[in-house]
Amino acid sequence: MGGKGERLAQCSTVKVITFKAIPMQVDGEPCLLAPSHIRLTFHSKVKPGTPGGVFALNVVQSTSLIAQLPVIVVGRHDYDTYKDAFERLKDTAFEIGVINMETEGDLSVARGFIQKLLNDHPCLPYEPGKEWRFLDYVTNAEEGTFRVSRAQEHVHSVSDICNPDECLLILDDAFPSITTRGAAIGSDLIFAPPM
Repeated sequence: MGGKGERLAQCSTVKVITFKAIPMQVDGEPCLLAPSHIRLTFHSKVKPGTPGGVFALNVVQSTSLIAQLPVIVVGRHDYDTYKDAFERLKDTAFEIGVINMETEGDLSVARGFIQKLLNDHPCLPYEPGKEWRFLDYVTNAEEGTFRVSRAQEHVHSVSDICNPDECLLILDDAFPSITTRGAAIGSDLIFAPPM
C-alpha cells in the first residue's frame, strides 16, 4: 500500500530510492535515515489457501476478555446535575443486573443484553423504555460523562466507554431521579421535639 492507501505493486523484490531524510525509530530512539537506496527481498512465500485446503481450518481466536459488567441506570435530572462528577453520578444510580460479554464487543451487542435485563427485571422502580443511551465516562474522564449516540453504537466497544472493572452506565430519561426523590422524602419528615 502506498502512503494514502493506494496499491502500488505486488512483487517479491523492491528497490526504494529516497531523496529526502526519513524520520524513523531504531530501538525506540528517534533518528533520521539519510537519502538512501533500500533493497527489500521477500524470502518466505506461502501458497494461497484454497477453499477446502489447510488454511480453511484456521480459526481466528478472539483476544478480547469476557467480563462480568454490572449495568447501572441513572435518570436525566441526576445526569444533568452530576455529569461532571462520575463517582457522585454513580451513587445516584440503580443497578439493574450483570451482563457477561467481551470487553471489545460492540455497544449494539451490549444493547441487546441490557434490553433483556430491563425487560426481565422483576422489580424495577420505573417502566423502562427502549430510548435509553450509553454513558461514556472513560474517553474524556477529566471533562465528565458523555452520552453515546445510538448511531455510533456499532463503532464503539464496551471498553471504549467504560472501565470493565467498574460498571456499564446507561441514561434513561424515564428513570426517576434519586436526588429529587430523596429531597421529597426529606421534606415530608418533620422533626418536632417534645415540649
